[in-house]
Amino acid sequence: MCTGRDTCLFLVDPLPGADRVARAHLGPWLIEHAFDDDDAHDVLVAVSDALAEAIADERRRGGAEMIQVGSAVEDVGDGTTGLSVRIVDQTTMPLSRGGLSAGRSLALAGGLMEQVSVHSEAHAGRVIMLRTRPLGRRSDRAG
Repeated sequence: MCTGRDTCLFLVDPLPGADRVARAHLGPWLIEHAFDDDDAHDVLVAVSDALAEAIADERRRGGAEMIQVGSAVEDVGDGTTGLSVRIVDQTTMPLSRGGLSAGRSLALAGGLMEQVSVHSEAHAGRVIMLRTRPLGRRSDRAG
């Protein structure tokens, strides 16, 4: 698991249920970093949405490559922190016109995150990047 670090990196199989694996890695990590429960929930939902899109794309093209999920705590200024999440589905196919494949087009993730982008990288594949707005910490609500 990812405890004890400011980054979390793991692989998931492109199968239904991969979001449960992601939650098992990210959930305790978000708790360890004391992110507000509502903000942590939003991150987990957005990651699940992005993973579902990556898995659907992988299945549409008949692939079975592992999907890489990486997350990092970031300083977003003014003493606040946020997260970046990078999901790489290893596909070497170019993106469809408009940047996203068919499907839900990450609408849920887009509503929960400050920024969602999709691009191709040589030797990596399709990359879905999620960035949060500044996140609350449980200690911020003490008082």
